[in-house]
Amino acid sequence: MLRVLICGEGKHEIGTRPAYGAAGEEGWLQPILRKLIGKEIDVVWIKRQQLVLLPREAKSLQPLPKGHGAKALAIKIRGNAESYDIVVFMVDADSKEVKEWRRKREEIVDGFSRVPGVGGAPCVPKSTSESWLLADEEAWRQVGLVESSKLPSKPETIWGGRNDHEGDHPHQFFRRICEEAQVADSRETRFRLAVYARTETIQQQCPVSFATFVDDLRMALA
Repeated sequence: MLRVLICGEGKHEIGTRPAYGAAGEEGWLQPILRKLIGKEIDVVWIKRQQLVLLPREAKSLQPLPKGHGAKALAIKIRGNAESYDIVVFMVDADSKEVKEWRRKREEIVDGFSRVPGVGGAPCVPKSTSESWLLADEEAWRQVGLVESSKLPSKPETIWGGRNDHEGDHPHQFFRRICEEAQVADSRETRFRLAVYARTETIQQQCPVSFATFVDDLRMALA
């Protein structure tokens, strides 16, 4: 069984930690990874803010990589120490611009490159992860959406004001499609969409960020 360590911002992406005596709940990333890796995996997840470098590590690795690179370095060190087969670092681009997506991905690649060992895959959805989840109309039909024409034709390029309920920010777009499908804008819906989603369709609809993630994951596993 392949051991995978992932990190992200919150429950929508990576799920919830199990309470005592109960199972944890996964986010959208775990089922996507199972489809792409194609074999049984044991996934452990951690929030990005929990990734820290020990003082001696930070001192020995100066100058630290910029931006998300330091956290990517931290997860790779942890992956090496705990004998994982691969680590995945997930963060939204938070922009429809290729330049901003590329900057964040390159920060993560830089962090991974600072130490040898376990393979690392940057996971940087453009514009946000909701864009990936808006990509497959068949997955939405499975959760109850009747009118699939309301889905975006180029989901990784949608953008708008984060708090503009009528705008095209991916969070707002996703919320409105959830309302159309009469499902909650929740972790559970995102998880269900990821279970139903066809990764080849997401790759076709999101040819910049998802296609690159697929390639990076394959390279990390090679």
